[in-house]
Amino acid sequence: KKRIEAELREKIAVQAAQIEEQEEEIDELHTRNMEMDQLVAEQQDNLEELIHNTLSEVARREQQWIRARGKKDERIEEFEKKDEGAKEEARRSEQAVAAYEKEFEKREAQRKEE
Repeated sequence: KKRIEAELREKIAVQAAQIEEQEEEIDELHTRNMEMDQLVAEQQDNLEELIHNTLSEVARREQQWIRARGKKDERIEEFEKKDEGAKEEARRSEQAVAAYEKEFEKREAQRKEE
């Protein structure tokens, strides 16, 4: 009977030691899980900050591009206006030359008649 009790006590002691090991392992896993949750939260914060910074940079560059495009469009429009003005001036000059030539020919014809 004492031998059976001793064997049972030994089995209970072994099981108690195993339970204690498992509890320590559970505590360790719980701690690691909390650390992983913290790392995930930090990474999420970093990702959100990166997304925010990226979108801000995209918006800033888009505004720069819009301003640059606006300036280019203004220059093109200005050039086109100057070009139209030059064309109009050339047309008037051609008309003036044509009128002068016509007048010159008319006077030449009158001189020949005289």
